[in-house]
Amino acid sequence: MKKKQLHTTEKGNQLSTTLYGHEKWDMTSNDQILSNPDKKSISGLTYTQGNYTLISSNTVKEGNESNLAKGYLAEPSNAYTVLNDNFIYALSSVAAGNFDGNSSGLSAQIVMVYTTEYSKNGGLYLRFRNAVSGEFGNNAITLLDKNKDIGNPDLADENGHKIEDFARNPYQLRNYLKVTTGDWNGDGIDEVAVYIPEKGNSRIAVYALQLTSGDDKGKAYLDASKWKLVWTYYLREGNIVSNMVSLVSGDVNKDGIDDLAATWGYYYGPDKNIGSTAVVMFGAKGTAMLNKSQQFDLKHGSSNIVRGTFVFGDIMGGNSDVLILCGQSDADLKNGNQYTRYVALYHWNGSEFTSTLYQNFDLFEIVDGEYRWPAMAENRTGNKKDKFLPSLSVRQM
Repeated sequence: MKKKQLHTTEKGNQLSTTLYGHEKWDMTSNDQILSNPDKKSISGLTYTQGNYTLISSNTVKEGNESNLAKGYLAEPSNAYTVLNDNFIYALSSVAAGNFDGNSSGLSAQIVMVYTTEYSKNGGLYLRFRNAVSGEFGNNAITLLDKNKDIGNPDLADENGHKIEDFARNPYQLRNYLKVTTGDWNGDGIDEVAVYIPEKGNSRIAVYALQLTSGDDKGKAYLDASKWKLVWTYYLREGNIVSNMVSLVSGDVNKDGIDDLAATWGYYYGPDKNIGSTAVVMFGAKGTAMLNKSQQFDLKHGSSNIVRGTFVFGDIMGGNSDVLILCGQSDADLKNGNQYTRYVALYHWNGSEFTSTLYQNFDLFEIVDGEYRWPAMAENRTGNKKDKFLPSLSVRQM
């Protein structure tokens, strides 16, 4: 006979940051730069709540927590970590930035967006950290109060089952934690952009550091009260909040000032999704920052692109960074093909964004009995079995 009980267990844990390349001015290779990184950790305790199934026997009795290890966690309901300084968090996402205005443009400071529970009501917060010393700011910016829901907690499938369960599936909660940095007003100090997944009011919020003459630039950024909301971009969604969001910074229009690009949309499977939308907000000096923008839908032919994500980099090897889109064709998904991926390069022509180079890849395409794409071939050589899905053997026939 098995019986469920509600219990809380605890175990030791750490919140760690790793800084690579710090003051390695004479290093030229990646291996040298990435060697011996500076790592800082804060210890704490992680508490896990849930219904544990206990095995009834002569030694395990209801309420006998000393024998809890002989049971197992059947229905997790929440989890969180309490660090040494009573700083509580559950999940986080981080971005590096130049918040002290150093002229070398070094990004040795960190901003973290986090929630305090594996639940819809853990709230969302911003906190800052020095990656070199490991020092955290002792206060945080509240982005979303605990009395407001994160994401889509009431969304159900065709059988009436809730789709999101953050305690059981923390990756679903992690999808909502998006943050990036960039110098979008050209003053030498990075601003912070963060996604706020509030139903009916989903938005991208931008915070800027407000310094006064007496501030110590090396530490002022750690004080959350020094950061002010300076720009908000509302996504104007329907009843479902986007769970597929990307934020990226780079000089997209090549005017010498960083721009802020974003994609958003939701995806809960091939039959429950919406095509991704993109926006590029243009950086500019002073208060003109991000005032101008261009929003556009992401498509391949007549098909929507779902799970769209922007990155910014030199994909062509020509020493020139471009805006790169990665995603999936909704038409392919609805036709049962889960293994295609869409990649497109976007350029600003002075009036709009155009994609002049794009391709829809079948990741597991076979040509003359071999995988077409090198990344796939590296995982399948000789008589070795595929490291991918079992259905691949059928697709090769």
